[in-house]
Amino acid sequence: MKGKFKKNIAIFFVLCFFVVLIFKFSVPQSKVTSKSPNNEAEKLLGYKEEKEYVVVEAGDSKEKKESSKVTNALEDDNNEKFSQAKEATETVIKEDTITADEQDTQKVYEQNRLFKEETQDNAYNGFASYESLDGWSYSGEWENDVISGTGTMCYPNQDSYTGHFVKGEKSGKGIYYFADGSIYDGEWSHDMWNGNGTYTSSQGFCYQGEFLNGKKAGSGIDTFSNGDVYQGEFENDIEQGTGIYTSIDGWTYEGSFANGQRNGKGKLTYKSMAYYDGDWVNNQKEGVGTEIYLDENNQKIGIYEGEFQSNQRNGIGTMTYENGVIMRGAWKNDEFVGEQ
Repeated sequence: MKGKFKKNIAIFFVLCFFVVLIFKFSVPQSKVTSKSPNNEAEKLLGYKEEKEYVVVEAGDSKEKKESSKVTNALEDDNNEKFSQAKEATETVIKEDTITADEQDTQKVYEQNRLFKEETQDNAYNGFASYESLDGWSYSGEWENDVISGTGTMCYPNQDSYTGHFVKGEKSGKGIYYFADGSIYDGEWSHDMWNGNGTYTSSQGFCYQGEFLNGKKAGSGIDTFSNGDVYQGEFENDIEQGTGIYTSIDGWTYEGSFANGQRNGKGKLTYKSMAYYDGDWVNNQKEGVGTEIYLDENNQKIGIYEGEFQSNQRNGIGTMTYENGVIMRGAWKNDEFVGEQ
């Protein structure tokens, strides 16, 4: 009985010895526990796994060497993952960081672009409203971030324009309202009055006709604040060419104009129906012409044909009176000075 008991004890210790040996050789690969990161954020920030190893006795150099290899491999893998996560984090931070100049630009951009509608790729396309830090604003159509189409522009000086734009410039038909009440309604090109239009001043005068680069040019009608009317040709904003000037005082001039005055050939007809038909220099009778003279009762006195200077008969001429008297000779300051 004792012998059998001793035998069983010996078998038990042998089994325990083998169990210990198996445990020693299997721990470096199978007996490792790890604590995983709780979320993706911990992985991104380089969460370092905690590893649990079995201590190998100093006497067993082979197991110690194997355990050291496993430990180093795990640490190297952890370090590589941490470096990758750190680089990714730095990249994200770098992309989200802008310079001071970029911040100022972004601030201006956001302040200017107060309203955005129908925008594409952060650019104005279609209809949108814009307010500038300089004080002007625009509401209307855009194309690739450029004002193009129909819209309304308001300026800091209280002027405004409603009409058509091409590549940021007033072009086509539109109405410009001045702060003082004046209005231009007509055609535009390159931000200037070009084509047919009507300018009505708050001072009471009006021009209707052709414009070139913002000035009266071509044919048009000028109505002055006192009621006088000029209809004819213009150049560089003044009467130039052939035209008719009608005064509210009753006289009418039809003929040639230069530099805004009667110059060249023309006929001036007075209210009394007397007239002068001849040469003009700077609004004065100058040269050769014919004039009809009337008395205070608007009765015809006679007719003079000859030279004029400074609106008077000066030079050689002939005066034929209604009573048949003829005075032919030299004249000075409207007086006959002698026969020639």
